[in-house]
Amino acid sequence: MNKLHSDLHPSPSIMASDLPADRYNPDKVLNHPDYKVLARDDPILNDKDVNLACSYNADKEMRMLRKPMPEIEPDEVLLHVRATGICGHVRR
Repeated sequence: MNKLHSDLHPSPSIMASDLPADRYNPDKVLNHPDYKVLARDDPILNDKDVNLACSYNADKEMRMLRKPMPEIEPDEVLLHVRATGICGHVRR
């Protein structure tokens, strides 16, 4: 790794699977009262204070989900993603 690259990226990325089980537990998310599969016309989709996610399942269905807001530790940050995309070949 060259000097410039090491200055910009001092540590490797952390994946959810690298976190201790008590920091990220999918069952905890799925059983949380804020978790909900949303209908296409659900007004909550326009609420900027709600944690939304998109899922793609084995039946090739895309679903919008409301998920609980993550709780962060003092050495963590919470990012708001305004937009993302899905490659077209995923639907094949």
